[in-house]
Amino acid sequence: MILNMKKKSFFQTSIFFYILVFIFSLILSFIPFYIVIYNIFSKNYLYFFITLCCFIQVLIHILFFLHLDDFNKNYWNFFSIIFTLIIISIILTGSIWIMRNINHYAMCF
Repeated sequence: MILNMKKKSFFQTSIFFYILVFIFSLILSFIPFYIVIYNIFSKNYLYFFITLCCFIQVLIHILFFLHLDDFNKNYWNFFSIIFTLIIISIILTGSIWIMRNINHYAMCF
């Protein structure tokens, strides 16, 4: 039974690994702030880059902090995350749509 156990590497079992991933997620948070403050990209590229950094950061949190890397073991957790992402995207899209159209249909008194 002991022979069948998988050996984990040093980086997967130590606190050093979590600190390294945490620092990487902090870098992914600070880079969009830096790009927005110093106006490095145009508006369209800026939205794409912020979304890309956000997506990578979400994947890092799901894989390394929530440990949802084994699909067979975490089947229902994976689908609950997908459902949550769908609900968040509906709320976010609806909010953006309302905010963009509120000036067009607002009545001036």
